[in-house]
Amino acid sequence: MVAVDEIVFWGIAYACFLVAAGAYALVLWQGLDVATLVGRLTGSLGAVLTAAGLAVRMARAGRWLLTGGGEVAVLVAVLAVVAFLLLERRSKLQGAGAGVFLLVVLLDSFALWSLVVRGAGSVPRVAGGGGVLATLRVALDAVAYGCLLVGGGIGLVRMIPARWSAAGRPPEAVLDVEAWRAFVWGASALSGGLLIGVLAAYLAGHGLWSPESGLLWPMGVWAVCGGSVVMEWVGGWRATLATLAAAAAFVVMLGGGG
Repeated sequence: MVAVDEIVFWGIAYACFLVAAGAYALVLWQGLDVATLVGRLTGSLGAVLTAAGLAVRMARAGRWLLTGGGEVAVLVAVLAVVAFLLLERRSKLQGAGAGVFLLVVLLDSFALWSLVVRGAGSVPRVAGGGGVLATLRVALDAVAYGCLLVGGGIGLVRMIPARWSAAGRPPEAVLDVEAWRAFVWGASALSGGLLIGVLAAYLAGHGLWSPESGLLWPMGVWAVCGGSVVMEWVGGWRATLATLAAAAAFVVMLGGGG
């Protein structure tokens, strides 16, 4: 049974993410500077409270390794917010926060449903048990999915038709570059996680294509990322491809978590 303290942390954090999504939506459509400040503050507070709730959960369980898809989704939401805030300060992406926090709210909804309503997330198979390799792989996968989520959120804003009024939408060139930057970060982290997963599977005596290796779902996302790189060279559809990769990552998070 989930501790009340965790539910309080995550409930307040979820409300913060909802407010941040609404604030950044106002930034996108109206270009309100005060809404940008509200979005940053509530988004940051939501990330801090979400991380605190996860820490409380793990401390009460007496462990330090994430053991369920719901817990990984919680961490991904936190990392996505951090990655977006870093990009936002660097490239004036305020209006793109509407797409990013929409995806954060959707992911956090899944995490809360998995951990609070169901009582436990689906436990991903990680070859090698709960050792150092497993910890590194889960961490890199979480970073990868968080960055892909940010790229997908930026890509969603990029795909808003030009005829729609959006006073706070960043220039298309900026959206393309930053969506692709987040995609590259995510694909790089995912590649590192896969390499560690291959090593862990080898040491555990599992075949790469066996369910016990836990590599099948991440390989699917990595294949989408690789295809996106090839298509970018050919067509240059950066924001669209980043969104496609984010969609693939969501399928992994919602469908099985590895």
